Amino acid sequence: QRLAYWTDAVCRIVLDVDISTGNRRRDQTFAGQIHSRRQVNARFVSFRSSSHRLMRTRAHAERISSEQVIVGLQCSGAARIQQERGVISLMQGDIGIVDASRPFDIEFPSEVERRLVIVPRTMLGNVGSLISKLGQPLRLAADARLAPVIAQAVRMLADRRMQHDDAA
Repeated sequence: QRLAYWTDAVCRIVLDVDISTGNRRRDQTFAGQIHSRRQVNARFVSFRSSSHRLMRTRAHAERISSEQVIVGLQCSGAARIQQERGVISLMQGDIGIVDASRPFDIEFPSEVERRLVIVPRTMLGNVGSLISKLGQPLRLAADARLAPVIAQAVRMLADRRMQHDDAA
């Protein structure tokens, strides 16, 4: 029942998806921790878990419309993200950006730790429109010039010990 509990938590906190581990033995030993906070029309999530796979199908996307963008920092482990026209692989320090209004598949082949900032696409202005038109996930490598700044911002925003003021 650990995986069922995890699936319920992810669907309530992050996004409507299906989750699997690939076999029953791993279902029984699955472990994960997740923390989420909503503030200023955004959601900040930190999680650590065993290996698993997330699948957001077309039915998920149509059932619960989500005009959001997920900016995810890969803190440890690896991720493979597939969405319509493209596939990216993330390693520690990389940042992945996914359009939540479209189906996607994310595989975490080993233990993983991630920080997520989930924002309405409209908050990103022209960048949000570009992400929507691309129909594929975007990867910002850990060694890209802007990556350390974005990574630190995501880390701070999703840190459950941090208290942020809603005032603008």
